[in-house]
Amino acid sequence: MKFIFCISALLMNVCWSYTTEQWKNIRNILRREDAHIEQKNIIRNKIYNDHVNKWALHNSWEFKRKFKYNKIIRDANIYELNYYSIRGLSYSCKNYKGFQPFYFYAKPIIYYHLLNGITDMSPINRLPHRYRINRKWKNENRQMYKNLMQPPVYTSEYENEIYNRKTEDKHMQSIQDIIFTLEPRDRQLFCYVYDIHQLDKKNTYRKAGELMCYSHEMVRQDLYRIKKTIISKL
Repeated sequence: MKFIFCISALLMNVCWSYTTEQWKNIRNILRREDAHIEQKNIIRNKIYNDHVNKWALHNSWEFKRKFKYNKIIRDANIYELNYYSIRGLSYSCKNYKGFQPFYFYAKPIIYYHLLNGITDMSPINRLPHRYRINRKWKNENRQMYKNLMQPPVYTSEYENEIYNRKTEDKHMQSIQDIIFTLEPRDRQLFCYVYDIHQLDKKNTYRKAGELMCYSHEMVRQDLYRIKKTIISKL
């Protein structure tokens, strides 16, 4: 009876983020071999109830932010992720024995369940299970079944980004090399209109004409000729 009273006093008015002293007492009780399993389960259930509405859901958002460059995780429904985060918290609480700090122990388990959730929400093919096991439907829709059972082809966004950037940089360098071979006045006109480093337009034709003492139409015609020259040398 005295032991139960101590547990009740320990967990009274406890919310998410216990004090260091409270965690110390909780861990001491859970590590004790002579403590009854019912008494330990009271503590585990209390930890779960105090963390399910805030900390578990916080982990779902943290998970999405951590993997924000992964399209599948970034586009995942947060409410569905919450379900797997809560499952991870429940598993952590049921098996927590107090041998290490709770957050250090529980977070990897919650992340493991979240990753499993991503797998569940992103099946390997696009055909629902009820059709995959329906022999009659498969016989009547053989071609559709064959097409839909093909696994999707995934491409890494990161690899594409690097590839595109490298290709773009190489292409830009080629253009810059050609620009430096132009006649001095053509090169000067091009650099008045465009940024030589990024190849972005920085001045209007009218502004470049004022700097070169050209008419607007002459600038337009000369740039058209210069661009054709650059394209022909690429």
